[in-house]
Amino acid sequence: MPKVILPNTFDYNGDILELSGKFYSKKSFPQYYYSLQKPEKARVFQYTDFKVIIHK
Repeated sequence: MPKVILPNTFDYNGDILELSGKFYSKKSFPQYYYSLQKPEKARVFQYTDFKVIIHK
């Protein structure tokens, strides 16, 4: 599956995106996640495509 990367040009406070993908079947961490803290595992959504609805 090709890697889909969101461009850095999105303003995270104003843009609206539609994401396609799926949730991991079990609580986990995203691939390549790194933290010195010990957070709890959570639902992870892996997007495979995105569509820009509003780009401010």
